[in-house]
Parts: sequence; C-alpha cells; structure tokens
Amino acid sequence: MPVIACFMGMVLSLLLAGGMVCIVRFSGRDFFSSPAELEESSFYRKLRDYDGAAALTAGSPESADPERLIRLLDGLEREALGVEAQLSVLKRRRALAAELSSLSAYRDRFLEVYRSAALRQAADFPFSQPLAAVAAEALIRSAARADTRGESLRAAAEAARDYGGLISDPSLLPLSMAVFILAGDMEDPGRAAAIPRVRERLEAFIESAGTANSGGTALAANGALLSLLRGDIREAGAAIRALLKPRDSPQPEDSAASAFVSPRIIRLAAEFFYDFGPLEQSAELFSRFPDPRSIARQADALWLSGREEGARNLWFALAVPGEYGEDSATPPEILLRCLYNLAVSSADPVKKNAWFERLLEEDPGQVWGTIGYTRFMDSKRAVAFLESSGLPEQTGLADLELLRRRLETWPVDRVIPETWLLLGRHPQDQALYQWGAYFFDRQRQYAETAQLLRTAGYQGFSAPWMSLHEALGHIREGKLDAGEALLRNIDGENADWQVPANIGRILEAEHSPAAALEYYEIACSRVTDIRDAAKIQLRIARCLRILGRDQESRRALEYGRSLDGENLKIRLELERLGP
Repeated sequence: MPVIACFMGMVLSLLLAGGMVCIVRFSGRDFFSSPAELEESSFYRKLRDYDGAAALTAGSPESADPERLIRLLDGLEREALGVEAQLSVLKRRRALAAELSSLSAYRDRFLEVYRSAALRQAADFPFSQPLAAVAAEALIRSAARADTRGESLRAAAEAARDYGGLISDPSLLPLSMAVFILAGDMEDPGRAAAIPRVRERLEAFIESAGTANSGGTALAANGALLSLLRGDIREAGAAIRALLKPRDSPQPEDSAASAFVSPRIIRLAAEFFYDFGPLEQSAELFSRFPDPRSIARQADALWLSGREEGARNLWFALAVPGEYGEDSATPPEILLRCLYNLAVSSADPVKKNAWFERLLEEDPGQVWGTIGYTRFMDSKRAVAFLESSGLPEQTGLADLELLRRRLETWPVDRVIPETWLLLGRHPQDQALYQWGAYFFDRQRQYAETAQLLRTAGYQGFSAPWMSLHEALGHIREGKLDAGEALLRNIDGENADWQVPANIGRILEAEHSPAAALEYYEIACSRVTDIRDAAKIQLRIARCLRILGRDQESRRALEYGRSLDGENLKIRLELERLGP
C-alpha cells in the first residue's frame, strides 16, 4: 500500500507524542494513595530528592551533573515496585534526555540509557501495555535521532512490532498503529491483514491523525484496501466513494489533482471500479490520466461495459499514435495488447488478418497472435507456420494449437494417444490437463477422463475443474449424492456453468423441477457456447412443462432452436407440441 509513504513524518510525530502521553497518563499518581504512605516510603523520598536535584538544572543544562542524576535514577529503578513506579522513573529518564539534548557529549548517551531502561522494564513486565508502548517509543526515538536514510528507523520499528501487537488499550491504539506503519507492515496486504485488530487500530490512528490532512487521506485509502482484502466489498466501495468527494482545498501532495482529489486516490478508485463495477465509472476515472497505460485501462473498461466502439477507438489511438497527432510512443507491452485486441474484435476478416500481421511484425514470438493468425490458414499452412515458429516446443498453448490443426487431417484413432503425448511433453501445464478432461468427455472417452484425473492428482494438481469432472463421473454412474456433494463444494460464485447445470440435472432427476429451474437459470447466465446454451434451454423447457407452465416451456424451446437450429432434441420436442 504505497500511499502510506507520504506521511511518515506525521506518523513518527504521533508515535513520539504518544509515548509522552502514555508516561504522563499512567504514572500521574506516582503510585501512592494516601499521605501517610507517601511520607513513609523510601522510594518517594528518593524520588523527591531526584526532582529537587533535577530542578536545579532546569533551563541551564550546562550546569547539570549528569552522572549524579543517572545514579539517582538507577537507584530509583532498583527500588521501584510495580509498573506505575517504573513508569515514574522512565518519565524522569525521558525528561532528562530531553533537557540535556543540547549537550552533544551527553545527548546520545542519555537516549541510549532511556532506551535500555525502557526495554528492561518491558521485559520484566511482559504483559504491561503502558511499558510496551514506552519501549516501542524509546526504540524508535533513539533510531530516529541517528537515522539519515530511514534504514535504522525501519529496523527499530520492526523490533518494536511485538510491543505494538501487545497493546489493546483504546488510548494507545494510535501509537501501536504507528509502530506497524513505520515497520512497513501497511505496504504489504498480507502483512497488513495479519496485524491484530488492524481495523480498530487504523480507525483510531485516522482519528488521531485527522482526516483533513494528507496522512488521514492515505490512511483512509489503506482502510479501504484492508476492507477489500477482508472481502468486504461494500465497505471498501463506500470508503473509496467518500475519498472521491472533493475537498475545500488541495493538499501539498495533491497539487496536480482534479477537484482537489489526489491522483493516487483517483487511480485507486478507477482500479476498484474496474474490478467491482460500475465499469463506466472506472473508464471515466482512467480518462483523467493522459499516460498510455491509463488509456489502455480506460479502453478495457469501455469494452467490458459494452461500449465496444469507444474501446476500439482508444486501442487504435494507441496502436497508430500518428493518426491522432500523438508524439510519445506507446510502450511495447501496451502496443501488443492493443494490436491483439483490435485483431480479435474486428468484424472484417481482412482487417483482422492485417492486425495480426502487424502484431507479429512487432513480436514474432507472440503466442496468441501466432495462433490467431494461423486461424486464417488451411490446416497444411497453419501446421507449417506453427512448426517454423518454434513456439510449440516452448509453450503448451502453441503445442495444443498445433495438435488441434493436425487432427483436422489425421485419422480419428490418433486423437487419444496424441493427446496423452501432448500432456507428456508439458507435464506441469495444468491448463492442458483441464482441456484434456474436457476433450475426453466431449469424445465420450470417460475411462480416459478418469485416468487423466488420476494423473493430474499425481502431478499435485488440485482445482475446481477436477472436482467437476469427478462429479460428472459419479453422475454417470448413478451416484447422485456423491456427485451433488462435490458440485456444491465448488465455489458457487466463480464456478463454471457446468456446476449449476449439473446440480440442476440432479434436482430434476430427484423430481424437484422448481429447484432445478433455479440452477438452470444460473447456468444460462454463465454459459458462452450457444450449443450448450441451447441444451440448457431444453432442460428449462422440461421443468416448465412439469410445473404446468406450457407457454413458457414453448418459448424456451423456440429460444433454444434460435441458438442452435441443429439440436435434434429441441426440434423433435417442438414437433411433438405441434403448431
């Protein structure tokens, strides 16, 4: 989360101030409740003696006797009983270090004495939150004074991380969060999520820092990212929308911002809306940036939102910048993406072929471009082109395309052995195993599918597609309960269309047409192949007919026929129904 880097000075200031607040708050009573106890305590008398000696040097550090003051504090530390007493001694050590900071001969030594004492007491009282907070502050204070490049400060914060994790007192949460920030934990999503009670700490820190400054904005952005990391899309979206609201005046970091919103925040929001919608808003936010990467992201967002012409115009502008008077060249990786997108999205075969040719001129080894280009060739030319490219020896995808084109002229009995040979050449390419399972099922070679799943398991693969094909095997064998259990264990939100479709088949077989219909409709929303979509419509029609919804059943069949006029079962069903 790089936005954190912009406010380290504010973080450090908050942490050091927090150390002072902690000492003052938790040592304020000097640990005694009655005047009699105060008068009779040897510790109290020595504490009063020290305060008197320290008062003589107040305002004139050059007249101090530092060694005597250190000896007095060492004696107080030995006699102090309990956390509050030790905090009182640490308060005086800290004040002494601050008082003598102008004396170069003593400054570093007194900081070290304070740091060592704080660490000692934190070790002696390992469950004391105030002492943990003071120890963390002492570590970072000592490093911050000597640090010139940030390395010592980062190391000190990492050493203080355990102290920060111990703190749960609401008043100390901002200080503990500052420790984690300085240690770099907020720069990595995984480490950020591992911080105990991270959301509560971050909110406390934001409140202390003040959301009206750049640090607060950066922290609010990180809060949104943490919500996203934890899967709370709604909360993350609300936080990002709040960050997009214009402020009354620009912050120092936002001098180039639109409507006084940081460019970093705008880009964060654009990426968020690209992933979670609305895509139109993502495209609008990306349009505020003139760099080629942002323009390419804007084009992708437009394409995904259905505004295909707008997307192609932007890809064209990036692929042929001279047409739009652009002076700067498009980065190579973006240029290749734009050329490929223009090729695959073109409805004109001649233009499609031309874009593929341009793509291969720019990068002869571009796998997708090579495959797309050979699709315009007959089998013999395509095989020769793929073989001459050398790509099949390098990537499983190109090797698969070569096999596919060869099978157009090879006899059918070579299909299965050549598929196994393909898998043998690329044993670690899981995508090929997934294709192989699909291919064997399509060919009704179910024994080969079962063997492929075993081989994939030996390779250490574990993926939803394996569970799907195993479930299909159970369904074919009549083991509906086992098949349904496997299908329901596959992530429903991201599952292939075959998962809900086959759950629907099982429910239909169990005479639950209404429940089956729900799953068929889910499958319809995910399927892409029109022939498969037609088969689902046939299933939907059957469920509707059982439920007595005859007109809707006929409409489903007619829609299925419009998708795949060659589907014999749909045609026969319509003929049976009559005109």
